[in-house]
Amino acid sequence: KKELKRFNKQRTREHMFGIKDGLERKIEAKKFSILREGTNTLLKKKKKAAEHKMSFLGKSTL
Repeated sequence: KKELKRFNKQRTREHMFGIKDGLERKIEAKKFSILREGTNTLLKKKKKAAEHKMSFLGKSTL
């Protein structure tokens, strides 16, 4: 019975570490997606600004 208890403890510890690993991976993925979103919005804003400038100058939009 004692062996089983020890085995279960070990398993729960591994399980916890597994969960932690998963969370860290999720966090990394989130960070990456946020970074990607940020660059996308920046590019959109830049394009919009360029379009605005062009229309302001009386030229056709990009």
